[in-house]
Amino acid sequence: MALINKKIINSYTKIIKKIIKDLSKCISVYVTPISVECPNCLFDVAHQKSAGVRDWTPAGSSYTVFEGTNYEHTYYESNTNFTRGRCPVCRGDGVLSRSNKTSINALVTWKKSTTYQGKQEWFPSGLDNVLSCKLKTEICNYDILNDAEYFLIDNIKMVLFKPPDFYGLGGTNSLCVAYLVDANEAYLSKTVSES
Repeated sequence: MALINKKIINSYTKIIKKIIKDLSKCISVYVTPISVECPNCLFDVAHQKSAGVRDWTPAGSSYTVFEGTNYEHTYYESNTNFTRGRCPVCRGDGVLSRSNKTSINALVTWKKSTTYQGKQEWFPSGLDNVLSCKLKTEICNYDILNDAEYFLIDNIKMVLFKPPDFYGLGGTNSLCVAYLVDANEAYLSKTVSES
């Protein structure tokens, strides 16, 4: 027997999504760009672009790029056929790249803590006296948060402090929460060396 019935869980999930939607702001998330050689054309190593010649594959074949990621895409031979000129898949670049910037909506809670003497301190939970924030977003953004190199929030560069986690009611995941800290590398490296 469940302690919390489905009606309450569904109501909670709906309210949390509404709160995140109404109070969230758009955040820029930067990920490490991934590039693969175009499987449809030959790559010209000397010029670092497409040679403009089709890499012949058997008729009716297909190929998938960025397999296992959110950017996975399958190209079919009949849609990408060309003899000479600009490749329709990579548009003459010779490589396929995923965008290194994406945007998500998240509820941001800022936290600035200071010690009595105004200096950095290490605690079991991490650094103290560092600009930090908590992001709350929809669970569909988990992979984006986890793969992020850095975030840009209100023109402040932030990095992931610990991996994002799911929260909810009654064992149901309703939102994804991530903790970020200021990415000022000189500031963080100086603090680590002093400790």
